[in-house]
Amino acid sequence: MVFLTPLASLLMFIGFLEYPKFRAKSFKAQSLGELPEIFNFFIMAMKVIPSLEVAVKFTAFATDGNLASTLRKVLMKSIASKHSVESLLDGVMGELHGWGGFLERSYQLMKSSLSERDETARNIVLDRSLAVIMKGSEKIMEDFSRSLHMPVLLLYSLGIMIPLAIVAMIPAISVMGISITFRHVIIFYDIIVPVFIFIWAIFILSRRPVAFSKTIYPEKPGIATAGISTIVFTFFILIWRFHPLPFLPETSYLILSGIAPFSILAWSSSKNGIELLNNVSSMESELPDALFILGKRIGEGRPAEEAFIYMSRSMKDSSLGEIFRKASMKIMLENRTISQALFNSSTGVISSIPSRRIYSVLKLLVESMEKSGRIAGNVIIKTADHLRELERVETETRRALHSVISMMKGTALVFAPLIGGITVALADIINNMLRETLSKLENLPQTSTGFFSVSVNPPVITGGMYFLAIGIFIVLLTTILIWLTVGIEKGSSKVLFLHEISRGIPISFLIYMTTMVIAERIFTLILS
Repeated sequence: MVFLTPLASLLMFIGFLEYPKFRAKSFKAQSLGELPEIFNFFIMAMKVIPSLEVAVKFTAFATDGNLASTLRKVLMKSIASKHSVESLLDGVMGELHGWGGFLERSYQLMKSSLSERDETARNIVLDRSLAVIMKGSEKIMEDFSRSLHMPVLLLYSLGIMIPLAIVAMIPAISVMGISITFRHVIIFYDIIVPVFIFIWAIFILSRRPVAFSKTIYPEKPGIATAGISTIVFTFFILIWRFHPLPFLPETSYLILSGIAPFSILAWSSSKNGIELLNNVSSMESELPDALFILGKRIGEGRPAEEAFIYMSRSMKDSSLGEIFRKASMKIMLENRTISQALFNSSTGVISSIPSRRIYSVLKLLVESMEKSGRIAGNVIIKTADHLRELERVETETRRALHSVISMMKGTALVFAPLIGGITVALADIINNMLRETLSKLENLPQTSTGFFSVSVNPPVITGGMYFLAIGIFIVLLTTILIWLTVGIEKGSSKVLFLHEISRGIPISFLIYMTTMVIAERIFTLILS
């Protein structure tokens, strides 16, 4: 194991040199994924007030991410240096020149709309600017989807298939005189290979140009959940110590005593968050239809509270319809303004909804209503169209990634546990056969062996040791692949990650354990 020290030093040196490049590529990929939403809010703001500075101020605080942070820096620098927002924004776009011609074309179209005096002509140019960004983003997504196949294939072959295939070869290698101990197996399967898979997963995820989702952080598990987890942990430890089942390896209880409490804690931590996330996703999908109905009524000159009531009745079975019904009640019965009814930090109806998109769109709605009913109606209807287009791009993005994500989930939950269980059973059978063969050879008379002398040591790794080492590997592999699939599909979401692993780890380990027991029985029957 002496070679590990220089190898680790070499890897650290390479990582130190490559880290700045990695961060730059990751920043670019994440920022490209933010372009559709950023430009969507830019265009919506400029349709209400044709001013680049106003659009930058609105977009900077209406969205999250790298580009939103860049826009906020532009605003601060403009205040500090007295430079115009437009000149500073031109400088930023110059730095992003190599990101794709579609970005520069869209920006120039957006700027050229300011020279249009007619509102209709200006809106046509702005719509064209947004269409260019949407088309360019779709092209980026298609390129990313195609580029995933080779990295994922390498991940499968070098990180899963080859290491699992080596398991069945270890007993034979040991008999050939190469000393392989349980420590070596643990280091290789539970440290070296998982670290390689994790680093490779980071490399894949760093190229992900999708940043639509919003992270909702999980709650901490309560005292009751922690108590249940402790009881489950104690239960498996007691079974292992006093009454283990004869058909299961004893080391299985060590893994079960870890993953069962962890799965309970992960499920408890993500339960409320996943319900909130599903509710928010439902409201965001309902938002374009709600805005279309509101735009029609407000464009006809109806007051806001009446338009809200009409929309809530039209969408009475939806979560968003209930939100607008409450807002109309606050306006009429509590004499609140539209802004107070919607955005008040303590009593506003959307104060408890963790969706920046809904908040920003409704903020734009209120600002447009302050100009005139006709302008507000047109802006709201156009906003609904923009959101539908944004939703279409998100849907196409996830559809393009569906095959890769399904394949990785299938590998994490089913394929790798199946192969792992079979190879562990095969290694255990080979172990037993080698021990029996070597024992018989050692008991033969000296004259029966002729010129051959038996000096080969029997394998030192037992079946239970194989089961423990590969079982930990399966758990780590499942965790990393689920983290990777959640990251590709939804972005950095802790609540989704915890929700997926709370179910994924128990499923993959139970498949692994069941496969190993069944395969061992089948191999024994065949050989007997």
